[in-house]
Amino acid sequence: MYLKRCLLEIKDRLRPTTRELGLRHTLGRGHCDDLCLFFDRRDANGLIWRSPVSFTFPPASETGEAEISWKNVKMGVLETVVVPVGNNGWVFYDNDINDKFGELIAPDGDAAMVDEAFHVAREQLTAQALSPVYPLGTVLPKIVSDPDVGEFWFWLGPECDRRGIADVEVVRNEDQTESYRFHFEGQDLEIAFRRRRVDLVRDEEMVRELGEVEDPLTVIEKLRRALDAMAYRSKPGEW
Repeated sequence: MYLKRCLLEIKDRLRPTTRELGLRHTLGRGHCDDLCLFFDRRDANGLIWRSPVSFTFPPASETGEAEISWKNVKMGVLETVVVPVGNNGWVFYDNDINDKFGELIAPDGDAAMVDEAFHVAREQLTAQALSPVYPLGTVLPKIVSDPDVGEFWFWLGPECDRRGIADVEVVRNEDQTESYRFHFEGQDLEIAFRRRRVDLVRDEEMVRELGEVEDPLTVIEKLRRALDAMAYRSKPGEW
């Protein structure tokens, strides 16, 4: 009964839009004891694609309400950009997953603010036909599952361009970790993301520990120094 009124109102207001887009209303867990209403669809391969819009309902122990009111409901709109990563057809769904649970819809219980929230929800649900929703699941073909790997491309891509490294492959290893591989100065190299650590690997042997995944600036700087050293050894007369 705690969520019934809000869920029925969401269904009444958004069902024409979600039905047209082929989206299901799916109730699931959010942070801690929060419940979230998501909108998703399943494709022909059984893969679930989630809309950027969600509603979050904190528990009665937090709100003190027997039946939740709109002043305690949050709406989130998760912005997602599909980024090509490497040069072998992989992509990264770039979003801030921590922001998906949104902001309070109407902290003062203002009906006009609730109406505006539903207007925004309809617009964003419809816009998903043009802007990407994101897939659920951690291991999908050609989709980077580790956000640290995907985000590192923003540093690695320009560095490879600067050095004339045209082909950079993203690979998923047998242990499900993901890496970048490329050829430089006659050597086959791998930037391996191993849990919380990033290593530079050659012929399956570590050349240098590049740093922690949480510190990409240190990782890219150590990688630059390692590549500079390789270039120097390869062509010392040019330095």
